[in-house]
Amino acid sequence: MTKNNIGPQCYENWRLYSANCALRNSFEYPIFSDTHITGEITEGLGPYKIINTIAIPPNYGDVPSLVIRIDDYSNYDINSIKINETDMSRYHGGNLVDEIAALISLCFGLRLMAGGINRRFDNDDPKGRPISYEGSKNPYIFKRKDQKISNKRRN
Repeated sequence: MTKNNIGPQCYENWRLYSANCALRNSFEYPIFSDTHITGEITEGLGPYKIINTIAIPPNYGDVPSLVIRIDDYSNYDINSIKINETDMSRYHGGNLVDEIAALISLCFGLRLMAGGINRRFDNDDPKGRPISYEGSKNPYIFKRKDQKISNKRRN
């Protein structure tokens, strides 16, 4: 593969999916927002699904509004990394789920932030395994000045 054919992680993963490469595993990540979201996209996004958690308003930015499920087709080999060279050509400032959350934010004009992985699906486990070792990565999205905030939470 020539350097001209590579792109961000989310593009590379989609390209490998389209080439019918082997599925390595799947992951789910919570996505936090201060916006009430009513839809979801579970088909037509290649190896990605955007699942609505049906977070009931008012959403204070502390519960996930969406979950992004990623089917991972990457053939990433940690031993191939050249630690004596810096290559920033594909780096956008985050990981794969951050790239996807950023693209969704741009497409729909929403503030979204990805949290840490909360479920992993291995090939032999179709229901997945809940995990929380990245729970400390879950953000809190503060309300903008122009948004009204109720002093009371819903019971």
